[in-house]
Amino acid sequence: RNNKSEDEDVDVDVDVDDDEVRPGGNDGSMLASMRAFGPPTYRPRLLLAGAGGMGQNHVAPALLHCLETFHVFVLEPAVMFGDCGLKTPEESIVHCFTEARRAVPSIVYLPAIDGWWALVADSVKVTLLSVVKGQYPGFPCLL
Repeated sequence: RNNKSEDEDVDVDVDVDDDEVRPGGNDGSMLASMRAFGPPTYRPRLLLAGAGGMGQNHVAPALLHCLETFHVFVLEPAVMFGDCGLKTPEESIVHCFTEARRAVPSIVYLPAIDGWWALVADSVKVTLLSVVKGQYPGFPCLL
């Protein structure tokens, strides 16, 4: 195929037969991999930080609104301690990430983590860190 970008005067020649591009195929090229599985990601993370009162409470919900086509899972103390169906906050964390795995691509939103991190028990911190670090690097979940 011969594609020409409207913004540039550069010709791009790409010769890919759609029948040859398949997962596990012998092509091995990066283009084939991207066409078969989508663009690669590596532990997608986003941290909104700054001094108090600089609008983080407004930016994060606005960003989530722009990403409304993704499944969003909120992990905050009210969810961790208030979920009647689960016994412990650790179970709530594991449950949240399990549901995020089922609904990929997804977003796990941790609002005001700087405020509640000091208040929760060490077992909650260890559980959260182990679940986050244990995710597959290409897992399409924004944290």
